[in-house]
Amino acid sequence: MFELNDVKSRPEFSKTVSEFLKTIESHFPEDPFFYTLLAQSLWLDDRDGSEAAWDKAVSFGERETSWNARGTWYKEAEKHLGKAEDAYRRGLKDDPASALLMHNLAQVLMDRASAPDVEGAKVQDWARQADRLMRRAIRATQQPRLRRHIRENIERVQKFRALLPADEEAEKAPELGDVVIGRVRSIQVYGAFLSIAGGYSGLLHKTELAHERIDNPNQILNVGDSLEVKIIEVKTEDNGNVRIGFSRKAVLPAPPEGTEAPRQERPERKERPQNTRPQGDRPQGDRPKGDRPQGDRGARPKRDDNRNKGGGRDQRGNDRAPREYKDPMISNDDKFGKLGDILLAKLNLTKEDK
Repeated sequence: MFELNDVKSRPEFSKTVSEFLKTIESHFPEDPFFYTLLAQSLWLDDRDGSEAAWDKAVSFGERETSWNARGTWYKEAEKHLGKAEDAYRRGLKDDPASALLMHNLAQVLMDRASAPDVEGAKVQDWARQADRLMRRAIRATQQPRLRRHIRENIERVQKFRALLPADEEAEKAPELGDVVIGRVRSIQVYGAFLSIAGGYSGLLHKTELAHERIDNPNQILNVGDSLEVKIIEVKTEDNGNVRIGFSRKAVLPAPPEGTEAPRQERPERKERPQNTRPQGDRPQGDRPKGDRPQGDRGARPKRDDNRNKGGGRDQRGNDRAPREYKDPMISNDDKFGKLGDILLAKLNLTKEDK
């Protein structure tokens, strides 16, 4: 919206925009982007109002975007590298993990170091800081475009430093066993991430915080704290990043011999209420297996062996008389015929007796 190379070229435009934005401010009471536009439009005629609008933009969220816009405005529009550096540094306090703010601050420092008539000590210091910030930034982002841009600027910094006299204060790469001062960048449930001199960072696991057990690192650490730690791991990964492990426990006095380090007390475990219902009131189906009397187990009446030996339903037990066997091959006519033979035989015997 504004020509950063020459903001003063269209003063009437800036004034018109600022007057219009003031009339609709009530519709955007907490919009960071709205106050960013308002700050830029007020800059020409009302510097105090512009600064107040910048502060509101930052306070309403999107801190990385708001601080980046503010620093860029100071650098490009005001041409004031000192104010730009201050804005980026304040932004990093609000958002310590912002790779964008690290990168832009490093660029401002390189611009200051490249300016003519600057003391050699300041040049060395600004170039060294820029190198650290660039290396931190490339480890903090996974955005391909930003990583590519950061790599290009890292080469620029290295070439610039190569032309300077030997830097006696340049930090060496971290080595296993070094005791260093680390600054807490962020805290997680499993530990804290620390940054150290040289632009390096690593993990202080919660098991390395102290000799006693620490379940939550927030119990003893805050973001921004500085503490003495020992480097217990240095590993260069395939992508060139250096993974560092820290230990605070290693630099703390060991507990006296024969004493056990105190452990954090766990909450008492609540006992489950026992079932107080009398056994006699328990439903039969709810009786546990162990409650069945041993003598009753398996005490069922035996079945009559004859029940399973042929005859099926016709054999109910030994106490019943067997039914008369009926031959299914004998028809009713045959039965009557035999009965007639018997009667004839009886009559013949009667006649003979007479």
